[in-house]
Amino acid sequence: MIDRSISTTLRLAKERLFFSETAALDAELLLMMALGVSRTVVLTWPNRQLAEQELQVFEGFLIRREAGEPVAYITGHKHFWTLELAVTKDVLIPRPDTEIIVEWVTKSYIDNELKVAELGTGSGAIALAIASEKPNWQITATDISKNALNIAKKNADYNEIKNVEFKQSSWCDNLKDGKFDVVISNPPYIAPGDPHLCLGDVSFEPREALVSSQGGYADLFRIIEQAKSILIPGGALVLEHGFEQGKKVREYLTSKGYDEVETLMDLSGHERTTVAIYPHKE
Repeated sequence: MIDRSISTTLRLAKERLFFSETAALDAELLLMMALGVSRTVVLTWPNRQLAEQELQVFEGFLIRREAGEPVAYITGHKHFWTLELAVTKDVLIPRPDTEIIVEWVTKSYIDNELKVAELGTGSGAIALAIASEKPNWQITATDISKNALNIAKKNADYNEIKNVEFKQSSWCDNLKDGKFDVVISNPPYIAPGDPHLCLGDVSFEPREALVSSQGGYADLFRIIEQAKSILIPGGALVLEHGFEQGKKVREYLTSKGYDEVETLMDLSGHERTTVAIYPHKE
């Protein structure tokens, strides 16, 4: 009799996914999706035999993963902060390094009624995570993509988050009537032609959310310039950027009159997020 147990199926899948640093976890998540069960079931019922149809569904997922497709796009969801988020190929996959922004903002401000804008919200990860921690804050999340905004709204509904308003906008263009205490963005910052665009998960993600002209700085610089028109005096601008871009971003912020410019490190110890204060006086 052929062994179709969960334990054997996972072992064989892990061997096939040897190229992934998280092969065991990938296999578990894909099997959970194929069986429609929780991880607890997968881990506590190792001898459960899989039906032929279940094996076929799992095989389809494995083939997609072997081709390099990210697990998040195969399963259609990704965990971020304390939230479960729907993701599609219309949005970037939320990454742990981006949680640094959520942590910095929520720990730096204790005000009960802050106004925060996130530019280029994608799946809504940053805006929704902050909103979940600060239900009395007013969060505005923008994106130029209608498809991305629909996903972000879906994620807000699923996580029962009510204090986020969604607007279609190219960066600050449609926010000119608002004044915000904090403006946040994780914009495109990869240079056209960068070899990393052909590697790993990035090769499956939307190019318009990844690539920026001027060596990857065009959108960062545009946001730095525009944000001054929507920040209150003393408000903070928080920007995620490439690990080699910190110095140039700091210099540009300083040249545009921002104060208290500092860069935060990511989980690998690389420069990843720069924070600056819009001064009280020009």
